[in-house]
Amino acid sequence: MSRFVGVAPTLVVPEIVATAGWFERVLGFTTEHAIRDHGPGDDAIPDGPDHVHTGPATFAIIGRDGLRLMLTRASDGLARVNGAADGSLHDVYFWVTGIQAIYEAARAHSRAIDPPEDRFYGVREVTLRTPDGHLIALGELLRQPA
Repeated sequence: MSRFVGVAPTLVVPEIVATAGWFERVLGFTTEHAIRDHGPGDDAIPDGPDHVHTGPATFAIIGRDGLRLMLTRASDGLARVNGAADGSLHDVYFWVTGIQAIYEAARAHSRAIDPPEDRFYGVREVTLRTPDGHLIALGELLRQPA
């Protein structure tokens, strides 16, 4: 029997290394895979298993605790965000446990983060804004379903 085993949202970002670095510092992600573009002189070397491109990163997969996020570089250098001006539309929503500890760690590396807030629908939430403008929400159930 087949089943879905995960999901990996894609964020379109202006600079892969900077965004991946923010997720690493602020939320404890690691870069699992990155693809670089051709750099100066790379075209003179045939592609193959030993060929390493030296240009800017164009794609990356970052992850934590079995969850993954894909980052792809915007060809025009502009991030693509869901863009609700009031912050009500998140680009990614992660379900977590231990939200207070995650918030404390994130607060040490990021500015303008409001503390976790208990919502009327039974979830404690916090929203973070990446340097390129994406809204990342974290939610923890206040009560486990029966």
